[in-house]
Amino acid sequence: MLSTESQLTTPNRAVEAANGVTYAFRRLGEASSAPPLVLLQHYRGNLDNWDPALVDALASMREVILFDNAGVGGSSGSTPRTVTEMAHDALRFLEALELQEVDLLGFSLGGFVAQELVLIRPRLVRRLVLAGTGPQGGENMHGFADDVYVSATRDEPGADDLLALFFERSETSVAAGWEFVQRIFARSEDRDADTTLATRDAQLDAIHAWGIPDPSKLDRLAGIAQPVLVANGDNDRMVPTRNSHLLVDRLPDARLRIFPDAGHGFLFQYPFDFAVEVQTFLAQ
Repeated sequence: MLSTESQLTTPNRAVEAANGVTYAFRRLGEASSAPPLVLLQHYRGNLDNWDPALVDALASMREVILFDNAGVGGSSGSTPRTVTEMAHDALRFLEALELQEVDLLGFSLGGFVAQELVLIRPRLVRRLVLAGTGPQGGENMHGFADDVYVSATRDEPGADDLLALFFERSETSVAAGWEFVQRIFARSEDRDADTTLATRDAQLDAIHAWGIPDPSKLDRLAGIAQPVLVANGDNDRMVPTRNSHLLVDRLPDARLRIFPDAGHGFLFQYPFDFAVEVQTFLAQ
């Protein structure tokens, strides 16, 4: 029988890894013969920035693990300034939990980290989901548009910034955005620690370095042999949707799902549809 805990109630936990970092994490759903699904978070995001509707839908069929990487939210240590270092830190967390095989879902910056992690440790990952993300050296990823940069780097971002970054301008998308904001602030007790400005700046360096235009970096994708689900909104302004197509073009075994009238936060606009897409893919 599956756990009745949800993203809003499951307790924060901690584990100390061999690198001396104590990682904050949440673990929900029931363990089964399928490997756990580990979620890698977006820029400036912590445990509470994962949409409860999405997390609970995923956890209704399998074990799901959310965690703060080194220096993020409730985890100790310092936030690295490169994606490769972030991938190594994520590996230390997975080792601390003694996980032998996992499925990965990486969103945005988490998708960069997921790609690097599977290249470094290919036998650890069974299947990979890349959401709202792009390959190293992709197109129009080196820095944000001016208006995106303002909302993304504001010292104290608010709900309007989340809407501007994650959702389209249509009435339908904006309405879904406000519902998402209400859901991520619904947890009233034992919330995760906020991400710091030091984390913001370190992650921004990593994002900019990953996005330096370099078509030769696309050849690295040939090293990801795992089945991959690539998904995005049809107008992602943070990691332009064209990069989802680049991933599918270069990955040996990939499929693409584009959600309509949606931006970077398509997975929060369509949490149940996306969860079904992910579950169907992982079950194959």
